[in-house]
Amino acid sequence: MRPGNLQSSAGRIQDALDVLLQRWEQTREAWRDSRAQHFEDEVIRPLRDELAIATPAIGHMSQILSHAQRELEE
Repeated sequence: MRPGNLQSSAGRIQDALDVLLQRWEQTREAWRDSRAQHFEDEVIRPLRDELAIATPAIGHMSQILSHAQRELEE
């Protein structure tokens, strides 16, 4: 995978998360029981938290791969 593809994939993941969080907020307006809270605690929050860590790591990896690619081309 080329570094640019890695970065654009991270962008698509972030865009998908943004849509998911918007839809979840809409869903939460109608779904207010303990199962909704459980779903938020067990699925939504961990996913959001993991992607908050993964997205910068993907950006860093993309920079490293770009640097390595330039080094190999010289």
